[in-house]
Amino acid sequence: MVIGESPESILQLPYQALEAFYRSYYAPSHAVLCVAGGLDEGLSAFIRETFEHPKPGQPLPPVPSTEGLPREPLVELEKKVPTTLVTWAFRLPPLDDPDVPAIDLLDDFIGDARSGLLSETLVRTKRLASQVQSYVWHFHQGGLWLIEGYLTPDTSIEAYEAALAQTLEKLPTLPLETVLKRYPPSQVPAPSQAARKGPGSSPGFSPCGPCRSSGVVP
Repeated sequence: MVIGESPESILQLPYQALEAFYRSYYAPSHAVLCVAGGLDEGLSAFIRETFEHPKPGQPLPPVPSTEGLPREPLVELEKKVPTTLVTWAFRLPPLDDPDVPAIDLLDDFIGDARSGLLSETLVRTKRLASQVQSYVWHFHQGGLWLIEGYLTPDTSIEAYEAALAQTLEKLPTLPLETVLKRYPPSQVPAPSQAARKGPGSSPGFSPCGPCRSSGVVP
């Protein structure tokens, strides 16, 4: 199912166009296979035998250029509905950047809606938000790391953003043991600069700071 399209619109697509798209872009070189758990030689051989069959494929279509787009990092949107949502977005490096696994680990550590560092600090301790979560959008030419906070009725955007910034700034001071306690060594990749420095100073994040949007959602 294509995001944003109805089943009726999918049925209107010519079969020849769908088949041509499949033959052009659905190739092993464009796929990412993720395996959870132990990885032995038998499984590795099975993966290679199953997925490494040669299949021709066209290069992925280029991402449209950002040349000429506004560079202002602050965007504010306001509407009068019950819940205030504040979103921060950081630019991320391309998918093949060696820091991407560390960024994923960092996101999981701080952004889990139930047990992440942001929820522990901003929801359960300071009670500035009813929910805080983060997630990563990875693309082959770059991506975004987004942090979403649903503010409590009496919390101002300024107070929440100040607390969020303070929490992120403390990341570089957290001992690595804090992360390893939650993620046993068998599940943790070797820490890279992105994991050690945090989003404010890591080369994987945009130096211009977060793009911010604030508003309210139903």
